[in-house]
Amino acid sequence: PHNYSAYLLSNSDRVVMDRVGVSVDNIGRYNIAYMFGNYFEFFGNAIGMAVGPIFTKLVAKNTQKAEFDFIFLTKWLQVSFLTGGVILALWSKELMKLLIKNNDLNSSYPLAIIIIMGYVYRPYYWAVICKLQFEEKTNQFWKISFIAGGLNVILNIIFIPIFGIKAAAITTFFALVYMGFAGYFLPSMDVELKKSFQPKSTIGIIILLSILVYAMKDISIFSKAIVSVGILVSFLMYNWKNRVVFQK
Repeated sequence: PHNYSAYLLSNSDRVVMDRVGVSVDNIGRYNIAYMFGNYFEFFGNAIGMAVGPIFTKLVAKNTQKAEFDFIFLTKWLQVSFLTGGVILALWSKELMKLLIKNNDLNSSYPLAIIIIMGYVYRPYYWAVICKLQFEEKTNQFWKISFIAGGLNVILNIIFIPIFGIKAAAITTFFALVYMGFAGYFLPSMDVELKKSFQPKSTIGIIILLSILVYAMKDISIFSKAIVSVGILVSFLMYNWKNRVVFQK
């Protein structure tokens, strides 16, 4: 269930659309939007392969310093993913027009924004999966991934016939957020660790930033450039503030 839950998340949308009679043109628009989400997912998977051994090494040390580093690394990666996700989502309209020379297809950039922001959950997901795996609690995995996939299927069946392809993007977003943070609310998860990660606050930040970037999707290129520079400067200031931790 854990290994194959990705199919429920990534493919069920298109299956339900086909079954409920969504037009081929709209399914094509959704596929184009999802393509940008896939790019961000591929990037996340590559980062995950690189940081996975670091997470495992920190958990294995089982010291107060290692636990601090584990939490810090997760939060730093989450901030990095939020920074990258917001900037990519903000410029999705221009990127689609540049890469796709079809006005009907490149008009699906609002869906791409929703899907991209759904994939910023990755760092918190890696952390909880690593923790559960090291503690030999892999029997808890399905409660995270399989339920997320099942939730996506059920919501798609309910809402796609009513609201169309936009519903598919929104249900995917919430299913991905569930998968990223559900592990922190399992009874088997350490209470103190959950307090340190503050998953509810992070979920709120992701939803808020998603709403904000969606609201700014049609602002001018100049305004987007100003916002992007501001985000990057804030990220660099965050890194500078935490430079002592990075140097250890």
